[in-house]
Order: sequence, then structure tokens, then C-alpha cells
Amino acid sequence: LSNDNKKITLQLLKLIMDNGNKPELFKILQGVIELDEDEQKELSGILEYSSLSNITRTIKLLCDRQKVIQTLKEIVFNKEFNSYEVKHVQELVDKGLYAKEVPHIQEIVENHYWLFGEQYNLITAAEPDFELALKGMIKAEMGIEEEVHIEHPDKNKEMDLYMIRQDRQGRVTENVVVELKRPKIKLGEKELSQVKKYMRVIKNTPRFNAGNVKWTFYLVGNEFDKSLYIPGELESHKFLGEQHLVHCQDNGLTKIYVLKWSEIFDDYSKRHDFLMEHLKLEEKLWLETHESADDAVTAVENNSATLPEAIIPKNQKVV
Repeated sequence: LSNDNKKITLQLLKLIMDNGNKPELFKILQGVIELDEDEQKELSGILEYSSLSNITRTIKLLCDRQKVIQTLKEIVFNKEFNSYEVKHVQELVDKGLYAKEVPHIQEIVENHYWLFGEQYNLITAAEPDFELALKGMIKAEMGIEEEVHIEHPDKNKEMDLYMIRQDRQGRVTENVVVELKRPKIKLGEKELSQVKKYMRVIKNTPRFNAGNVKWTFYLVGNEFDKSLYIPGELESHKFLGEQHLVHCQDNGLTKIYVLKWSEIFDDYSKRHDFLMEHLKLEEKLWLETHESADDAVTAVENNSATLPEAIIPKNQKVV
């Protein structure tokens, strides 16, 4: 053995004797021993370009993202969490079972806003008004705290999530507003009109519209109402060649999309299935369930897939 190999052997022996987590250590060593010669060469080659810690962090990130997806599916699709019978709702609320918009769905999404894109910064969450949102945009772009005042009758309307995408110079290139609806609420004209009110406040506030900045709005829910208003809007915008589009103006700089949760999950699968298939994760990851909606949120609120908090802290009046 070379001197380096001797050092590694001694360090390994010391690690085995001193390590308090021996089961985990031997599980790791067993995984390495079970690699065949070609696989050992492959791993050795990979370690020339990256560290084992970076590799494990990346795999854990993928696993934790999958856990978030599974948890959201459970919250929005589990009938026990989404009773439509009014007489049972209070009973479910008391048990922490009933899935609410703010403490459950929104709580998960504001911690895992990668669901809507990888390169966004969260400006505000937990239903801020538009003055707080504008204050956050200025702070993100210019790094300064500034009091702002908006003159509009709907300025106190509250968005669920407001995010921005910035270029390397720190300039805002896209603004994203997300309106989330709990599973019990079916999407129709009323819900889309709410998003259009947000849009009108923004379009009538000059400081929100400096330069050719894109504004993208998402309305998200479980299903459409019986009026078929949303499917009609989707059909009338089909000629523009974009899925989920229901409104477009300003030469394409302002758009509104309506998404079902099933479509968000399907899009995630399309982007990650190749990697997940090669990882061959154990079935138990997909079968894990929770006793309540509260437990589901707790299980994923601080995992490795969690993104940085909003620039503007949560609005304290939200309960």
C-alpha cells in the first residue's frame, strides 16, 4: 500500500472504533463493497469531478422533492382530508385532518416554490397586500427598504405567492403571482376574476411595470366547476399554442394560466422521471402516508428541498 492508502486504512479503522453510528457506517461500507469492479471504477471516476457529499446531497434533494410531491398529492386528493359534507368539516378541523388553503397547501408551496420554476426568488407569501409586494420587489432589485403607496380600490387584495426571476445584473425579468385554492373549491369565473383583479392592480401601478417585464399569473385548484367557464377560456386561447393559457395581453408580456394539481404533478413527473427511474427508489417512498394534514405539512416543511424564505416576512394578520 502507498502511504496515502495506509492513512486511509488507519482512518477507517479509527472511524469504526470511534463512530457512534456504527449501523449507518457499516451500511455505507457494505454498499461500497457490493460494487463490482466496473462500478468501483465508475465511482472513482465520478469522484474526480465531484465529492461524495455533493452526490449524496443531490440524491437526497431528489428524494425530498418526491416526498413533497407525494405529500401534496395526499393533501389535495385524500378524501378524508377534503370532506364535502359540511356536518363533518368541523370534526375534521378539530382533528387536524381537514386540508385548508393557508396552513396546509400554501404552507408547503411557499417552502417549495420550485414547483413553479427553479430560478425564482420568493418575495412575499401568506397573503400580502400589493404595497408589501411592491416593497419586496424594490428590495430584491435595488437592495433598499422603501415605503410605498398604491392608489387603487383593490390595493388591499391579497395574493398567495409572489415571486420574481432576475438576470445576472439583478434586474427583474419575470414576475409570478400564484393563487392557490383548497381542493373543495372548484375553479370557475369567480376564481379567475379574482386573479384578473390582481392583474389590474399591477397594470395600473407604474412601479410594477418598469421596462419589458413579464407578468405570469397561475390559478391552481383541483377541478373546474360545472359551468365549464374555464374550459371555454382554455379553448378560446388554444390558437396561441400554449397549454393552460386563459388570458394574454401586452404582446404576450402578461399571461394568466389555470392549472389543476394533477397537471402540476404530471409536469413534475415528466421532468424527473428519467432520473427517478435510474435511482430505483424503494416503493415505500411512494406509499408513505400521514395521520393528518398537519402531520403532512410538518413532515416536509424543513427538508433539503426547502427553498429560502420570502424577502418580506409573513403578514402577521393571517391566521
